[in-house]
Amino acid sequence: MRLRNLVILIALIALVAVGAYAQKAGLATDTQHGAVGTTPCGSCHTPHGGTNGVSLLWVHSIGTSTYTTYTSSTMGNPTTNITSPGNGNLTAGAPVNNTLLCVSCHDGALAAAQTPAITLKTATYGTAGSAISGTAIDVAGGTKTLTDDHPVNMSHNPTNDAGLDTVANVTAAGLVLYSGGGSTNTVQCGSCHDPHKQGPQGGPGVGNYLRKTNAASALCLTCHL
Repeated sequence: MRLRNLVILIALIALVAVGAYAQKAGLATDTQHGAVGTTPCGSCHTPHGGTNGVSLLWVHSIGTSTYTTYTSSTMGNPTTNITSPGNGNLTAGAPVNNTLLCVSCHDGALAAAQTPAITLKTATYGTAGSAISGTAIDVAGGTKTLTDDHPVNMSHNPTNDAGLDTVANVTAAGLVLYSGGGSTNTVQCGSCHDPHKQGPQGGPGVGNYLRKTNAASALCLTCHL
């Protein structure tokens, strides 16, 4: 019986490993994140000489801009605008790092300044160097705003907003809340999105790098009761 259980355990570990490898390997054919650079991983990371060595050996500058976040008088948990450090580097342990990593390409300007320049290829994100339109970050007129996007850099605190599910339920459902630097359970871009997951790698019917499907608003209802 012990041998049988050991065999089953080894098989399960192998399946998990294969699944994880397939997820990352799938970026090789990804026309957005994985195929941007010379290698699937190299579009975002480098094993040596990362621009922001304190965070994921990142290859892009995060700039020195302030991004204005969405807010509303009816929100129980207010957002805080996101300001990149003046030296263009990330602050170790700050939850907002996650969103800053995303905007290092998705503000439509920083990506174009890379060598070689990064082109954001989908209809939603337009072309790097121009204002990103639609549901992403608008940089028209030199402003950098997230005011027309889901709130980020805010606490997920059901005590302040009875319409939110518990932190335990949200994270158990596969979404991520970020903590560090004195902040706990904050909502960032990566709360709903995983840049390593797209299409089949993210699960049946999951696109836009979502952590779970939003069919019938399932992803929204993970947080919002």
